[in-house]
Amino acid sequence: MAAHGICWAEGKSWVPVLINQRLAFNRYTTTGRPTLAVYIEGHYDNLNNWVEDSWEPPKKFRCTPIAYGDRDSGVAGQQLKATDVGERQPSFMKIHSRTEMPMKSIINIYGIDYKVIAINDYEDAGFFSAIAARVLEK
Repeated sequence: MAAHGICWAEGKSWVPVLINQRLAFNRYTTTGRPTLAVYIEGHYDNLNNWVEDSWEPPKKFRCTPIAYGDRDSGVAGQQLKATDVGERQPSFMKIHSRTEMPMKSIINIYGIDYKVIAINDYEDAGFFSAIAARVLEK
């Protein structure tokens, strides 16, 4: 399975290239242990009763997690610093997968829950990318 991309070739103009999905998402770069719980918005059921928002049961999916760190100061991991919301700044994770990861979904990676806060749509290239923030304990 390959996707189309564009690359600059030396001495030439932009030329089309193929991105090999097998090499990008293989057993060395991808893990199958994370789970994805897709967010379901609140809605009215067929009896006109309000159903609160919730998440689907977690399902295993294959993804490539990359530590994204604190986006303000450019460091990886969680840190203690004074903020308006609390004293801890959450750690961030960038996740690449062939599975779509909608906003507000919960992704469990190595026992830590992350909530999707930003998505990048690379559907034309055959994969999806999301940035998720660690869910802080209350």
